[in-house]
Amino acid sequence: MTRQIAHLIEPVDMKNVEALADEHQWGVVKIQAPEAWQELGTLSGEGVIIATVDTGVRGTHEALKDNFVGEYGWFDPSTSTPEPTDNNGHGTHTTGTIAGGKGIGVAPGAKWAACRGCASQLAGKAIFSHVETFSLAHSC
Repeated sequence: MTRQIAHLIEPVDMKNVEALADEHQWGVVKIQAPEAWQELGTLSGEGVIIATVDTGVRGTHEALKDNFVGEYGWFDPSTSTPEPTDNNGHGTHTTGTIAGGKGIGVAPGAKWAACRGCASQLAGKAIFSHVETFSLAHSC
């Protein structure tokens, strides 16, 4: 029996981050975020602060570094890192989907804050008591 390999997917041309500045990623277009921004009369989240609890956020990421909320916008109860970091990548991905610039986020005008709440060093219940304290402190 002769096996054949079928190439079903065409290669995707990769663009550098700078090239994305004036374009929206397919997911942002798919959920019609630009139309929502236009209908709501807002330009994509200005004046809003979003917060994520995940594996952290790489604060130096090109699409996220310019809209970090700043002081008191990061909490890491597991390793106490002073600057936003992500040892997994998932939190950076989700925060970028929400508030990333360069065409990747649904609300690129929003500022972001984050808490590393999914770390292997602490048990789930213990970490979330710290996360709850962080969240309550920022709800005012």
